[in-house]
Amino acid sequence: MSRFRLPAALLMTLLLVLGLVACGGSEANDADSAASPIADGAIEVDMKDTMKFDPDTVTVKAGEDVVLVVKNGGAIPHNLTIEAADVNVTLDAKKSQTVEFTAPSDPGEYKIVCHEPGHENAGMVGTLVVER
Repeated sequence: MSRFRLPAALLMTLLLVLGLVACGGSEANDADSAASPIADGAIEVDMKDTMKFDPDTVTVKAGEDVVLVVKNGGAIPHNLTIEAADVNVTLDAKKSQTVEFTAPSDPGEYKIVCHEPGHENAGMVGTLVVER
């Protein structure tokens, strides 16, 4: 009977590993800097306690209606401000908010910042890229 213990343990371990792999999601690489749309066409932006926006670049078309899902996954309040688009969202820890706005009509690069004290100076900045 003891001869079946090792193969059974190996089989259970293998099934556990395969189950974890199948259920696990994939995380975006921190090196990725461009936003990608989520299922409903919205763009997700995470605000992190490492004083980063993820992604740090959001690309849209000039004059297009934009939907951002802004998430604060951190433990402290964060802010996302795009002055050129009249966007100003402050979120407590672990909160999210959907924001809709019209992209500027002029192509170019516009600053995204966190206005919480010290965050912009710590590097919590990003770019809204508006293309034709």
